Amino acid sequence: MHTTSITGTNVALNAKYTVSGTGVGHSNYTASLTDGQANNAMAYDNTWFAFYCNGSDPTVLNAPDKQGYVIIDLGAEKDINAIRINFANNTGAGICSAEKVTVSFSNDGESFEKAGRMPLYIATAEDTANDNKVYWSELEVEGTARYVKVDVTLLGTFVFLNEIE
Repeated sequence: MHTTSITGTNVALNAKYTVSGTGVGHSNYTASLTDGQANNAMAYDNTWFAFYCNGSDPTVLNAPDKQGYVIIDLGAEKDINAIRINFANNTGAGICSAEKVTVSFSNDGESFEKAGRMPLYIATAEDTANDNKVYWSELEVEGTARYVKVDVTLLGTFVFLNEIE
């Protein structure tokens, strides 16, 4: 698991963002991803945001085919030197680590260029020793962008996160 070591100004603080899929995700897990309120404990409530891929109800699916994304609009082009994401893990409940998370930048919101791939703690459904863990993943990058896209490939039914900086 990663600890927070990157410091600096959170240019995504209170930024607007859009999420993939036709739904808002599982209705119990709708936390804001840019409000600056990072959780340090696992909870089953709206203090966490969930990418959800199970079932066929289009009003809740936001990661169809286990693929989800968040596009953050920083409001103007900004220098970016790191991306940090706060994740939770509870494999027994289907909340697994992401299989893959990539970060891309854009200045127009349409054409994105890959900035890097997040190093992840990978926990599978059999890894119950790490249930209810909360951790940060960090990626050092260099770039200038108005839009930051975070692509998430789910390993289980859910990926829980609650802050992107």
